[in-house]
Amino acid sequence: MPLGAQILDVGCWSGFNGRHLAATRGAVMDGIEPVHAMARIAAQTYRRVHATSVEAAIDGPLAETADYDVLLLLDVLEHLVDPATVLRRLRDSVGPGGIALVSLPNVAHWSVRKELALGRFTYTPSGLLDATHLRFFTMPSGAALIGDAGWQITWRSVSLDRPPVVPLRGRWLRPLGRWPGLFAVQMLFEIRPIA
Repeated sequence: MPLGAQILDVGCWSGFNGRHLAATRGAVMDGIEPVHAMARIAAQTYRRVHATSVEAAIDGPLAETADYDVLLLLDVLEHLVDPATVLRRLRDSVGPGGIALVSLPNVAHWSVRKELALGRFTYTPSGLLDATHLRFFTMPSGAALIGDAGWQITWRSVSLDRPPVVPLRGRWLRPLGRWPGLFAVQMLFEIRPIA
């Protein structure tokens, strides 16, 4: 990410990511946040915050802004009714050479598989089965969503979680990356619009 990048943080919440990027990378932050109380907090440090849904922002204020270097879609797409359409339409908000950074929760994580094996699929206040999630993704379906929306994946990684029962120190987590579908809590993608 270049220094001084113009960044749109979709679903910015209170602006935590933007404050960090502004402080460490000199980023100029804009945000979209439908929860008005959180949008007001983010607005204290962001250049602009659109206190509305991403769908409404695309049809409104973003229609005139198409030069972002980076879009942040961190734990956002799973909350949308139609994430493919939103991703497709956000392509117009990226300037030449721009990218988007996406994180998606992995519904194939071992903890969800265990619960399914026990016949349970119980929503929770936060986490992989957050009650506000409208969509669920595995590694292949997350990649398919991105490709179908007209983006190409230029980098991918995962955020790993410790396995059940076995206490592992941080350095021992790396081998779990061989089974990302099982141990990844988050799937992470850098994507670029397909020309």
